[in-house]
Amino acid sequence: MNRHAGIVAETTSANYTGLTAKLTIPSSIHVNDGYVDWYMGIGKSAIEAGISYKAGVGFKVFINGVVNADKEDVRSKPVSFLSPGQTVDMKLVYNHGTKKATLYINSKPIDWATEVTATADALKRLSTYNTVKLVHGVEDSGFNTFSQATYSSPQLRMDTAGTQYKAWTSSLSTTVPRVLGSYVTLSNFKQTFRATSAFTKTRSYRKN
Repeated sequence: MNRHAGIVAETTSANYTGLTAKLTIPSSIHVNDGYVDWYMGIGKSAIEAGISYKAGVGFKVFINGVVNADKEDVRSKPVSFLSPGQTVDMKLVYNHGTKKATLYINSKPIDWATEVTATADALKRLSTYNTVKLVHGVEDSGFNTFSQATYSSPQLRMDTAGTQYKAWTSSLSTTVPRVLGSYVTLSNFKQTFRATSAFTKTRSYRKN
């Protein structure tokens, strides 16, 4: 049976239009099946986007909860510009006036994830201001492992214009293990923490 679980840091209030953070990708990643991922979210399971490492594929960039201009579901694409141990800047923003979201990596918008429209289902859980989250996730049969993955310098987007950001501190959020799919448990999902602010510095390991 596969598990789909993660460690989630989520703001306790719905006051934000997006977020930014630096992600240091683990220097050692062993994925036998399924994937591991590190991503941002806006709204309650509404729009989620980030980086994954998938068995047989390698690194991918993804965004869920949106469709492109042709109303096609936008999901993920393999990329060659990511590598183990690399530190990248990630930013995810959402404009409820236009119902559009954009994912940035290293200050550049991902071309196929720029100004993409929230799906009808995602819109049920979105408004002008929303909760946001950072996630370390995994979906596998219990044997994937990776070394330390780190989020640092998280910032909360405070306005619709994107001119105001606020440092995300631990007082603004909760950090918990969470089942991300309804068909698994957390019984074999183990984490140790060394947190210095909102969901930074997390060493992760998984074993059956």
